Amino acid sequence: MNWPELVLTLTPFWMMGMVVCFGAIVAWAYWPGHRARFEEDGRIPFKED
Repeated sequence: MNWPELVLTLTPFWMMGMVVCFGAIVAWAYWPGHRARFEEDGRIPFKED
């Protein structure tokens, strides 16, 4: 198997891996336990020194 064939063979697996990673990041960001931290971080620009 040469390089171009190997790339074409592995491309779907890389794509599925990226989709799974993206889904995990989105799930982590929207997890209910993180809401308070994100709301506090969102108020940082409005805090006075």
